[in-house]
Amino acid sequence: AMITRAVGELGADPRRLYVTGYSNGGRGTWNMMSGKPHRFAAALAVSPALQGSDFKAANLLGTAIMAVDARDDATTPVSNSRGVVNQILTAAGEPTPTYPAASSTRYFVAANLAFPFHREIVYSEPPGSTINHFVTRPDLDLLYYEQPVGGHTGLLGVYSSEGIYDWMFSHSL
Repeated sequence: AMITRAVGELGADPRRLYVTGYSNGGRGTWNMMSGKPHRFAAALAVSPALQGSDFKAANLLGTAIMAVDARDDATTPVSNSRGVVNQILTAAGEPTPTYPAASSTRYFVAANLAFPFHREIVYSEPPGSTINHFVTRPDLDLLYYEQPVGGHTGLLGVYSSEGIYDWMFSHSL
């Protein structure tokens, strides 16, 4: 109702709606995309809580998605993000990655090198510091970035990261 009102009464561009959330808001991000397929141009989930029981990963296909998490997050386990990423990849017909062990000090990135922002992220890390999983489906704009440390609040800096809003706002329906 709020989105419909923003579009109808406040002149929001229905082709340029974005959703983002941290922790339980990250859960809301997954659930909004699942419940309102093709409504959002891009989404960012940060340390997301577990998605709802009616979550359908196939509904997220066609939306640009970035998710970030930390392996040592004791509040919302990294398995939440990994599970959603795996579901999206499976729905897209892509193989699922082998994730680093909890004790690994290496970063993990699932990215599609067909997208410039993904390339920037992949190549910004020092050689040998990252385990990469590359998405090959040319239309799957899914970027997952996992840090070895950061806890539950350490990734909030993503909201002030250089380029994050350029990435988000570069998408439209």
